[in-house]
Amino acid sequence: MQDKDQNRHKKEIHIEKAIDIEFAALIILLSNVIIHLFKYYAPDDMVRYYYQIFALYIGYFKTQPIEYAQYYRFLTSCFIHSDFLHLIMNMSIMLAFSKPIIKTCGSFIFIISFLLSGTLANYILIFLPTHDGWVIGASGCVSGLLGLSLRFGLDKKLPDFTIGFLKNRKTLIKFVIGFIIFNIALALLPDAIHHGITQGKASQIAWDAHLLGFGIGIILPYRLLIRK
Repeated sequence: MQDKDQNRHKKEIHIEKAIDIEFAALIILLSNVIIHLFKYYAPDDMVRYYYQIFALYIGYFKTQPIEYAQYYRFLTSCFIHSDFLHLIMNMSIMLAFSKPIIKTCGSFIFIISFLLSGTLANYILIFLPTHDGWVIGASGCVSGLLGLSLRFGLDKKLPDFTIGFLKNRKTLIKFVIGFIIFNIALALLPDAIHHGITQGKASQIAWDAHLLGFGIGIILPYRLLIRK
């Protein structure tokens, strides 16, 4: 009888670990999934209209008078993904980094950091010559979480800031270096190769938004964010 109870208890623990997602991260996940499912199943005309209202086209902001700029797009475009792979990649990174950040500074700061990194990265793009096309997806947001995680990881006054597959500070730093090298490599690719990678879609990889979001995450006033 005791063995059965112990086995049942072990199964319950495994189930809890399998669905161990912080509520704030779950809200972001569901928001992105629901929006993408709508975009996937909606009629083509509706999807085009949806893009016209909520997506971000950098070239438009560089050519139109500033008073006509629709600034809400810097935020809403963060919740539009080109395809399921794009969505899965961003949400996987968000979930991977969400728990240690939330444990360190709380759910509210996690959400604010996520939204602020993506929104500011998109806004700064209009002042740079690196991008004139479409910018969609939460890549800038999750890059900000990565930058914030690096700051926490380098703060030796905090417990060793580990994230699942990143077992210690050294592996965290190596992961970040790999992230930076990957995005710089994207920036240096010839246009023909870059076009081949993205198949000419609106999902063109915005490496500049990645690095901007990452930088914003690093410079956030993290000392004020850490939960006492």
